Amino acid sequence: MRNLKLDKMDSLIILVGFLSVFSCQKEDTISISKDVKIATPSLAAIAGTSLDAPTGWYQEQTATGVRLFSKSYKRNGNTTKDFVQVIDLSKGAKIYSFYGGATGGLSASESNPSPAFYKYDIDYYWWSSFKNLFSITNASFFNFSQSTLYSKDCQFAYPFKYAGTVISCGYSNLEIAGNTDALPKRTLNIYEKDMYASIQTYKDAPAKSTKKALYAHVASNLTATTAIVGLHPLDADKDKTSYIPRTLVGVRDYDGNGKAETIYIFTSSYANQTNAWEVLNSEFKASQTIMFDGSGSTQMKCKNIKYIKSNDPVRLPVLAPERKIPNVLSVISG
Repeated sequence: MRNLKLDKMDSLIILVGFLSVFSCQKEDTISISKDVKIATPSLAAIAGTSLDAPTGWYQEQTATGVRLFSKSYKRNGNTTKDFVQVIDLSKGAKIYSFYGGATGGLSASESNPSPAFYKYDIDYYWWSSFKNLFSITNASFFNFSQSTLYSKDCQFAYPFKYAGTVISCGYSNLEIAGNTDALPKRTLNIYEKDMYASIQTYKDAPAKSTKKALYAHVASNLTATTAIVGLHPLDADKDKTSYIPRTLVGVRDYDGNGKAETIYIFTSSYANQTNAWEVLNSEFKASQTIMFDGSGSTQMKCKNIKYIKSNDPVRLPVLAPERKIPNVLSVISG
């Protein structure tokens, strides 16, 4: 993978950014892969620790500090299975993100606030990852269309920051674009050393900001070492009522110490935005949530099993390559 960076621990730790438009057609749906073959899962215990799930959820996979749960729902006349990963940072688990690196080898700057990044399939990220890798899930919104389906690179829609450096400001409100993406946004902040996360409102730079002004705005508004801008899960309309694949993240301060040590990653092949939000907020009691890219971009692999894949025959009646994506969320067990 080009331009992947190594941190001081000699581990690939790469951050994530975000896309403008949902990038996918309404008919662009996916389902649980037919090749998923695992032992019969056990019914999850009623929540008693940060890693437990509500009644009715089944444990698919587990490792130190992390678990994957599933539950079947009947929606719009169809039966679907939702997945929620539970990550407790206080128990040694970690969450990072890989990205393919800028095609020019550079991060964002005042003269180029939104560089292009390479796209890769989810297997490439998997085999380029950590020793204790638990799962990989898609993340950022990016500029996608049928005409760019097979292009090698793309731009992120929204800002992200890694290791104290602004990697991309996103292209959504560049002066050259001539408009501002008015969708309400949120930021996922990850504090690796302090072992907690938060989600807060993100305010766009003024419409038609210059490149220099946009870079300054992003740099001053992303205060965490790792900060990822996405969308509000209910107020941002991305085919809001359509039943399509969804990816959301939530956080919760389970131990009540004022810092959210528990992170939830929701993925489903058939849900509207309200469905996804209710799972995290009503069932898992997340205090805040953020929406990432969905539809054909939604993919999730755990313990080397693809639970959701973008080229499933239910989505495409003929063979088609999995959608390549510019970055992923990587969950590492303790």
